[in-house]
Amino acid sequence: MWRQVWRTVACQPGFVLLLVVLVAVASGGLAYAEAGMRADAFDYQSRLTAAGRYVYKASARTETGEGLISAAACANLNYAPGVRAAAGFTGGQDAYVPASVNKAPGEYLTVRTAVGDPVRVIDPSSPGRWDEGFYIDSTLAARLGVYEGMNVALTLGRDGGERTVGAQAHLIGMSARGFDQSQTLYVIGPAVGMVAECLVEYEPGAYGESARQALMAALDDGRTIVSVAPLLGGDANAVPPLDQYRARVSRYFWAVSGVVCFLVAFVPLVFRRHEFALYRSVGAGSGPTALVYAFANGLVLLAGHAAGLLWMLLAFLWVRRVWPPTPGVLAGGVGASFLLALALVVAGCVVLSRGNMATYIQKRL
Repeated sequence: MWRQVWRTVACQPGFVLLLVVLVAVASGGLAYAEAGMRADAFDYQSRLTAAGRYVYKASARTETGEGLISAAACANLNYAPGVRAAAGFTGGQDAYVPASVNKAPGEYLTVRTAVGDPVRVIDPSSPGRWDEGFYIDSTLAARLGVYEGMNVALTLGRDGGERTVGAQAHLIGMSARGFDQSQTLYVIGPAVGMVAECLVEYEPGAYGESARQALMAALDDGRTIVSVAPLLGGDANAVPPLDQYRARVSRYFWAVSGVVCFLVAFVPLVFRRHEFALYRSVGAGSGPTALVYAFANGLVLLAGHAAGLLWMLLAFLWVRRVWPPTPGVLAGGVGASFLLALALVVAGCVVLSRGNMATYIQKRL
């Protein structure tokens, strides 16, 4: 039987190669579509996370803008379960101190004091940092000619109350959450006194109504009404990333690929029914006859799916310059397509091997 399997594959090398190419195109193309939809869903989630999808903003201030939230309570949220980072920002007259860089006197800047872990709140791609000096947006720093670690002379205050101090610059990206729009420099101060805003970023699994209630309870001092709202405004028509991922059409592409690859391999067998009759006429049973063609086409399907997975990964890397997310899951989808196509081919070969052999030969003649 194994000799016949090999002879069946080797007797038509050109046709077998064509079948392998067709299977590779079908399985790889549908897998590429699935990889693209998965990547789009992951990118959407990443963009929302970077923009502050899991950040709550707690606010409480007087009529003059002075903060009413305990700075220590806000900073201590960094040690709460499920919290990625928490930072408080001062309010009132001292919230934004006018400043200018001596090497760029025409630029209007402000300095704001923060407590807790402000760097990770401002720049989601940065690890926690507590450097001495001030933090500046990297784009603004490039325009001012400021580089990482540079000692900068800052002039603080206006209208006769100016004072010049030297401070070390640290560059971070502030554009993800809009902190770059006000040209504000941030310094980290001690967690004492009051803050006007407390921004808390949660891990995705911890974010939700229970986290909001816990945040309100942590900042409640029994006298102040603290307003807690998501940093990003909600859109009633927006589809959450998880729902978008679960509802993607491509999640069924492995089944479509399996059926298409089955048709590519099985349709030629319908026109080779006389070969089934020939095996049966020399005494081969229906089972061995079916296995010969099932194994032969199984090798074609295996080679085609392997080639499809390879070119899909390389094409995705070429187009997007990154590997697709969870390549193991994509390989599992290609494997599921192969198993489905193989099962259908085996069933089809069993049906053909049990047909009317005389009719097969008659139609051939």
